[in-house]
Amino acid sequence: MRTSQSAQGVKRSFLQWHWEDRLIWASLFVILTQWAHTLIPYWYEETISMTFSMLNLMLVIGLLIPVHPWIRIPFGLIIVAYSVVDQLKAYDLWLPLAMEGKLGWLQVHPYIWLVGLIWITYELFMRFVRTSWHVTLLLVIQLLVFGILDSFTMDTLWDQVAWTMGASLLWLIGVHFRRMKARFPERWEIRPKYVLQIALSAILLLSLVITVGVSMPGLRPILMDPYTAFVMKGERTGPLGELSGLGAANSGTSDQRLAESGYSSDDTKLGDGFRLNYSPVMLVQTEQVGYWRAESKSIYQGDGWLDYEGYDNSPYAIVEQNESLRDAFSRDSKVKTTLVKQTITMQHRGSYPALFGIGTIQKVEAVQSESNDPLYWHRYDSELASFGNRDAYPSSYTIVSEVPVYTPDQLRSSSRNKTYTRTLWEPYLQLPQDYSPKVAELAQQIVEGADNDYDRAKRIEEYLRTNYRYTTQPNTKRRASEDFVESFLFEVREGYCDYFSSSMAVMLRTLNVPTRWVKGFAPGTRNIQSSEWITGREALTLESSEGTYRVTNADAHSWVEVYLGDYGWIAFEPTPGFTMIEATDNQAEEVEPEQEKPAQEEQEIKETRAADEAMELPAWLGLTAKLIVGTAVAAGFIFALLKWYAVGFSFRWFRIWNRKLTIKERMILETELWLSYCRLKGMKKHPAETVREAAKRWSADKPELATSAAIIVECFEQAKYGREAVTSDNWQRLKQAIRQFKHTR
Repeated sequence: MRTSQSAQGVKRSFLQWHWEDRLIWASLFVILTQWAHTLIPYWYEETISMTFSMLNLMLVIGLLIPVHPWIRIPFGLIIVAYSVVDQLKAYDLWLPLAMEGKLGWLQVHPYIWLVGLIWITYELFMRFVRTSWHVTLLLVIQLLVFGILDSFTMDTLWDQVAWTMGASLLWLIGVHFRRMKARFPERWEIRPKYVLQIALSAILLLSLVITVGVSMPGLRPILMDPYTAFVMKGERTGPLGELSGLGAANSGTSDQRLAESGYSSDDTKLGDGFRLNYSPVMLVQTEQVGYWRAESKSIYQGDGWLDYEGYDNSPYAIVEQNESLRDAFSRDSKVKTTLVKQTITMQHRGSYPALFGIGTIQKVEAVQSESNDPLYWHRYDSELASFGNRDAYPSSYTIVSEVPVYTPDQLRSSSRNKTYTRTLWEPYLQLPQDYSPKVAELAQQIVEGADNDYDRAKRIEEYLRTNYRYTTQPNTKRRASEDFVESFLFEVREGYCDYFSSSMAVMLRTLNVPTRWVKGFAPGTRNIQSSEWITGREALTLESSEGTYRVTNADAHSWVEVYLGDYGWIAFEPTPGFTMIEATDNQAEEVEPEQEKPAQEEQEIKETRAADEAMELPAWLGLTAKLIVGTAVAAGFIFALLKWYAVGFSFRWFRIWNRKLTIKERMILETELWLSYCRLKGMKKHPAETVREAAKRWSADKPELATSAAIIVECFEQAKYGREAVTSDNWQRLKQAIRQFKHTR
């Protein structure tokens, strides 16, 4: 029997022994895990796996050995080495025969340093972060870093912020208990009731904050924030509210330095990383926003694109001013189109292979150039080519583009049950010989059930936008396949516009849908008036997009054109972070004007709500928080009723609140409030004790409180039990004693 009690005592003491340090250790685990998640896009997969393995094992060790770091550190060294070697083996990067000498060391370099640094951070935080303000300072620094990364990168770090804040709150609780234990070691013991009160209070407070947050109405800001105003005035964001600093890399660099974004002259080998270059290219004054198209290419060779050169006759024809330009793919005469006039002014002397314009250029109205070299129209690629040198390229020109107007249903109807067997379509359906079936199988899975080419294109476009990550510096070391598209879809899974546009073009070709790969520039940044900064910028529409756009090398871009029957070549945007405005036909369906506007407004509201919901907390979290707050309010109400019942549903307090108190009543009430204060400070009056007995016990523990406590007791007893009248001097003496009691340290 004694042995059983002893075992239970040991078990209980083990669970209670330094539980506050275990709580801190677990909180640090959560925080470091969130930072590891943040590093996933930037570190190798094996490094991330090593980090998680080390953190998981160190969590177990820390929970078993929460104190005595000199005991825990040897285990940490072993765990760091084990995590590195184990994950190297898991990723087939470990060579057992190379364990000796320098080769053995090179296998674990630099992994051992990165994982070891995180482990050292774990131990240093546990050892040296001892106060609440240390924890708070670290939390503020982390939130600042997360905010900067969330704002200036493509990463969304809401989850990391939430987990870090929650873990930091637990860290603060652990620090609070550890400090109490250090201050009062002789009276320290674990009181489950106290711990439960703290835990419930923390849960209730967090739930209240979440409930208030999710219950607040969504209001647009009255003033635009400084960062948004700055980037709108500058060159970082495009007119669509999306990042426009996304361009094609200058491929073909022979050195190891990172290339800069810009319009590349060689597209035969794609995929190298680059950094953004914000040097100006051109100013575009236009009646309608769009992508500034230059070239299209049709021959995919496995790692890049080439022009088709198998034409029987030259596809080029000299262009005269105001001459109507027609391509080989004439649209049906019933298709509605709109004409868009653009004036392009180049901002530097450079040579480009073609002139830039929206969609299909219909005519050239004016050209300013230092030479009289002619322009050439490519009737198959819809290019307005310039073959001269740098001086021959126009410094300014005005063109008119023809843009088709359509609805999705019209495109579906036009592209249903189409087959392309003529020689004309061969370049736009071409694929390398013995092309990998994996790409075709994936495309078939994505478009399953679609009965027209438009829906097939939209499904692939959306699949690429939602399942792959945009970055200007993809990790090409993951690439195992020789084919550029196959390696992106199944191995690299991240990249920039060339990756997304090439993949969409190739996937549609496996479905016998004609496509061509298009190069040019994204819209750039519209020059806005300062008055537009005040209320923020509404979603840009074709009707409101007239203006002047500043285009930089950071806006260099590529996208896809898909042939959709009578409507000809239609542009699609598979790259995340870009939005292509389409010229939709608002009058295709006859709707009463009074009914149409509310329907459009309702659709805009739905789209806005959908965008907001994507950034909100999970619905279950808000519902749980509301449930906790509601339960707490109900429990508090029931508790108040029980207390009221315990005093016989007395209306004594209501009478006190509704009349002027005597000096005696004030002194008694003030003493009761003082007892409540003492209870909050850990000095609880037992039910069987008198006020004098409780004050005497507290004074024995803290002699510095004895003088003021004696005065309080004397005044209380005089008011409660004395027959003599009390004066305002007694009332002031009591208040002075309570004030002195509270300020005595």
